[in-house]
Formats: sequence, structure tokens, C-alpha cells
Amino acid sequence: MATYVLIAGAWHGSWCWVEVVRMLEAAGHRVLTPNLLGTQAEDEPETTEPLQRWAEQIADIVRQEVDEVVLVGHSRAGLVISEVAERVPEKIDLLVYLAAYLLQDGQTLNDWAQRAHNADAMTNAVAFHSDGTCTIKPEFLEKIFYNRTSAHFIDFVRARTVPEPIAAFMSPIQISHERFGSVRRGYIECLQDQAIPLEMQKAMQAPFPNVMTVQLDCDHSPFFSMPDELVSALEKFRHAE
Repeated sequence: MATYVLIAGAWHGSWCWVEVVRMLEAAGHRVLTPNLLGTQAEDEPETTEPLQRWAEQIADIVRQEVDEVVLVGHSRAGLVISEVAERVPEKIDLLVYLAAYLLQDGQTLNDWAQRAHNADAMTNAVAFHSDGTCTIKPEFLEKIFYNRTSAHFIDFVRARTVPEPIAAFMSPIQISHERFGSVRRGYIECLQDQAIPLEMQKAMQAPFPNVMTVQLDCDHSPFFSMPDELVSALEKFRHAE
């Protein structure tokens, strides 16, 4: 059995993994879903170097595990899991990028987001605040993140999204071939994704050798729209040679 550490993307929290956790635990796996520092409503936002703080937070959690972990990052959390792999490559069996930002050293999320054909639509969907945070406007949730998800889950999400530090989108990641590059990687492509278009998902993988890929015919959020298929994809990666 494996230990999975699941990291949510921007504006989301551990609650988004509820279906996946249930399935993985039913199969006998250990599952951790830590909330990133400053990302919950009761927290003070981590507006200064959030990416580094988050990577250190998750690396500390991973270090405490007896066995290697499967570290999964959705969307913005791709940056986090890459940075964690740089810190503790020996503790990670597999990195899984779920429709996530897979960046090269020195790149920022914003570098890629501004290249996408939906850049203007994404900018319009985000509200920017004077405290250094931003939020996804509720009326855009379904169109961009949940276009293949049932209304029941969309209502659940709408009540739980939280602000995100803008600095996370502007922070360059720091990774090396020797450390980050030594860890196995898998990428789950979401074919109907309106947040990170499929062509961008593929372009981000291109510079990296030996990335295992699984495609799901789903929106940006298969943890609600296709949880069974998502869990199957995670297990397929884990058992790959």
C-alpha cells in the first residue's frame, strides 16, 4: 500500500479531495491532504514568498513519513510539488501533475498563463484585492473549472473557495536536474480543461524526459467530475516501471 500526499490548487483546500480520499483509503492506502499555510479563511494569508513557505511546509510533512510518498499536485500545486521534490527527492516515489503547472527552473506560473489562448478570459475571471490576494469570481467557477461536473459539487465548491496570494503566481521555481530531475513523474491531462488548455498541458511536459501520461476526458477538476478514473490513473502511474 502507498502513502499519498494530495495538494490542492489555487482557491481550493483539502476538501476538494474528499471523493478521492474515500476511494484511496478504501483500497488500503494512507492519504494526507494538508492545507497550504495561509490558504484557509481563518488564516492570515502568506503573501510574502508563499511558494517557498509552502514547499518547506510540505517537505517537512514528507520527511516525517517512514516510506516514500506519492505526491500529487493539482493546477497551481504543480509548482509546490516540484519545489518539494527539489528539497526531499529521496522521500518521493512519484510526482503526479494533475492538469498542473510543470515548470522549468526559473519559470513562473504567470509566464505560462500569459501565453495561453485563454489568458484574457482567465484574467477577467479573477478578482484582485488590495491585501495582495485574489479570488476566482463565483460566476466563473463552473465555466472554467467545473464544466463537466454536477451542480451538486459546484455548489459545494462555491461555498468553500478562499483567497490566494498573488505572489504565488509570480514566484519563479528553483529546481535542479540532480534533485528534482531524479524523481519519477506522471502527468494527468484533462481533455476538456478550460483553465489550463490541453495544448499548454502538453507544452509544459515537452522539455522533460520520461513523463508518463494519462488522459482523462474531463474538466479541470476530475476529483469531482471523474474521481474513479482519477484514482485509477494514480494507481497506474504508481505501478508503472
